[in-house]
Amino acid sequence: RNLNKPPSLLSEMQLGLGFTCFSAFSVGSTIASLGIRTPSLPEEAQDASAHVEKTGAVPMPSVMPASRWGRMAEVAVVDLAVGFAVLLCIGVTLPCMELHLDMNLLYVAQPALKELSFIIDSLGLPDLMHTQVSVLDTIQHTCAWALEGDVNAGIAFLMYTVLVVLFPILDMLLLLVLAAISLHSAKSSQVSKSQQTLRAISHVLRKVGMLDVSLMGVFVVVLSMTTSRKDGVILSMSGGALALLGAEVCHYLTAFLVGVLLRRPASPATQHDKAASANRKALDSVSTDLESSHSGSSSSDGASSGDDSWEDVEVGSLPVNVLQSGFEVRA
Repeated sequence: RNLNKPPSLLSEMQLGLGFTCFSAFSVGSTIASLGIRTPSLPEEAQDASAHVEKTGAVPMPSVMPASRWGRMAEVAVVDLAVGFAVLLCIGVTLPCMELHLDMNLLYVAQPALKELSFIIDSLGLPDLMHTQVSVLDTIQHTCAWALEGDVNAGIAFLMYTVLVVLFPILDMLLLLVLAAISLHSAKSSQVSKSQQTLRAISHVLRKVGMLDVSLMGVFVVVLSMTTSRKDGVILSMSGGALALLGAEVCHYLTAFLVGVLLRRPASPATQHDKAASANRKALDSVSTDLESSHSGSSSSDGASSGDDSWEDVEVGSLPVNVLQSGFEVRA
């Protein structure tokens, strides 16, 4: 509609019923896809899947310690979040598409107009046909048109404001909160209910958010207009689209790293404490069994108590984790 500059240039562009139907289809199909569940795992993978779901932990890459890998991922999440904010601000304000008229190409395509060039050039068509479109301009103009009673413009305003801009921002904020929770709960391998809830909300926001869909729309429109280039009408992609693409890449990388952090196992110190606790319980159980065995032996044949009770016990009968724990066992 920016090209509507009467009386020299008339361009009455209106969003029709097709836009309304396609918008309903896009939003409805996206929401419906949230109900799709992945198929069940084969039987041989059930045990491993159950362990992962119970503990929320998977083995970390063996090329470096898990704690160091986790710290690097946390730093990367912060850097990606900053990059997302900067690139999103740049992409929203800068033009995503630019339209202009090349008179030389027009005269080549229409040689008959060359003879009237002195009249055509006086109209200033290149200036009239030049326009740029950004996300911020789109939001402002659709809001103004919606206030004038244009229902389709109101739908476009809501889709761009909420789905394209707001939802990706909210998702990034949730991902940062999840990363912070993972940092403070690094000693625990369990995924809390609050983490599961926030992660589910983040998944919905990322699924319904349409920043990537909007970029694909810009790309398709630019490609569809390449056939008009030979007539001098040139529609090109501008720097704002590239900045938004970079922001979306940061968004998806952040989601991946936060997912890794949430599946991070407990720290080595915590694992050692758990192993030591398990070993102490095992040793206590063995000691109790030995005392019971010794008491029964003493009552039946008058065997002596004390250290002699350990003589009837084989070292090989002790659990492996007890033998590896460093406790002194007398045989």
